[in-house]
Amino acid sequence: MAEKGSSVDMRLFVAPTLISVATFAVVYISTAVFGCNPGIPKGDVATGPMAAAPIMTDRPEAELWVVCSGCHQPDGSGMPGLAPGLNNQAFLTAASDDFLYKTIAEGRPGTPMMAFKAQMSEQELQRMVKYVRSWQTEPALPLDHAKKLSGDPKAGAELFDSICSKCHGPNGEGYAAGGSGTAIRNPNFLAAASDAYLETIIVKGRPGTPMRGFRGPDGLGNLNDQEIGDVVAYLRSGI
Repeated sequence: MAEKGSSVDMRLFVAPTLISVATFAVVYISTAVFGCNPGIPKGDVATGPMAAAPIMTDRPEAELWVVCSGCHQPDGSGMPGLAPGLNNQAFLTAASDDFLYKTIAEGRPGTPMMAFKAQMSEQELQRMVKYVRSWQTEPALPLDHAKKLSGDPKAGAELFDSICSKCHGPNGEGYAAGGSGTAIRNPNFLAAASDAYLETIIVKGRPGTPMRGFRGPDGLGNLNDQEIGDVVAYLRSGI
């Protein structure tokens, strides 16, 4: 246990939860049926039912969500090691509509999250944002998404290696590294996420998931503002 006031709690070093081979096989089959493809090396090509679907403007949200539910589950709770939960209130209250839109439209290259901008019309993309937003039951946080943090990427790299890499992978590749965390150095993720969003998730975490906050009595650590800025600077850097 870290001493009070130190940056890192030793609970962090408990091995992250991994998906068994058998579970992954089930996940792979189910997601292939519904359109999410874990085998896609770049998140820009759809191979499920949406691949051949013509662009339309009148498909209801429930029909569109079927394609997403193979990975994210019908209720948006997600699948550990494959797709994060989208019905998490800490996520929804921090994420902007622009973040949701860019994620759906552009996907996450190198992950199972494909881009849907070629399979959904503009209206359908907006409908999906509203569908995901419908799970939000708590007020949005008053975040300034134009806010820019300053930090030292080299110092952030050291912090990332010691407190983030166990779950998010040594290079931030996420599930692909066998961890329980998402790919937080994915370029499309970083292009969609504001500094304020990243700061909030680092501080508060995502209750109900392995992502614990790094500040406060229930956090895995007690990072100060500068340390958080350093981590964000590292995430956005090329080092």
